[in-house]
Amino acid sequence: MRFEHGVFQGPRLVDRTTESKVDPYSQKRIDAWRVHAEMEGPGLVAARRRFVDSPDSEIIAGGINMKGDRGVPLVREGHMFLWGFAGAPKIMTAPGKALFVNAVNYISKFDGQRPTRRVGVMGRHKWREILDSQYIEGAAKLARYFSPELVAAHGADKDAYRKALAPVEPYLFVPAGSKMLHVDADAKAFGHGTGSLELMRAALNSESDAARRVLARYWPEDELCPARPKSAVDLDAMAKDIFFSESHGYRWISNPPTAGPEAWEIEDVVGAMTLPTPT
Repeated sequence: MRFEHGVFQGPRLVDRTTESKVDPYSQKRIDAWRVHAEMEGPGLVAARRRFVDSPDSEIIAGGINMKGDRGVPLVREGHMFLWGFAGAPKIMTAPGKALFVNAVNYISKFDGQRPTRRVGVMGRHKWREILDSQYIEGAAKLARYFSPELVAAHGADKDAYRKALAPVEPYLFVPAGSKMLHVDADAKAFGHGTGSLELMRAALNSESDAARRVLARYWPEDELCPARPKSAVDLDAMAKDIFFSESHGYRWISNPPTAGPEAWEIEDVVGAMTLPTPT
């Protein structure tokens, strides 16, 4: 909890008194700040990893929720503010109500500021996890993850999605401005996966409309991507200095994400280590 952040400073006075609790996931004792009374229904959280690399985002608070202790319920991204707490005003604490008012006041200052980065975009391999989830059933819920074309073709039939997507997994991508997995017909026509250097070579060696779409799609000319190569020879010369990032918007970028591993990732790796018993 970043009590020094502007949302805790005003215009409403926010009591920042905490209570000592044991985190049910890490079993560590923490100082918890209560927003509303306990309730069974979950709120809305997102993984911290989705925002930590983005210059447009501010992570204001973490929290304990049904997804564990690694989510964030208070985040600003561009002109949008995630208020993840599910409690209605009638069960909110006085400090929680004051914070909500302050959050509305704070985000109003960013009116019109759209995010410039796409971080945490769904990877193409996620389609299996989505279809295996017992919580994602029916065409309406599947439409949150798959393109309108796929939903129109397969509706709520998960087996139909599996049969259709397995052969085209290399060509799946999430277009700019979308959150859903689509099949890239251009990449499929070239016969190369969306994240492959072979696809970029084929596009650079072609003057077709499909080639121009592929280059614009995966190598947009913006500040995140390096200068687009003019030829396949130029691409090969810079191949060792670039990599394809799905989480940053399905594009080729020149530098790795700035964030190192999360604390919980380090703990998981260390906890899995087996060392010989000392004599």
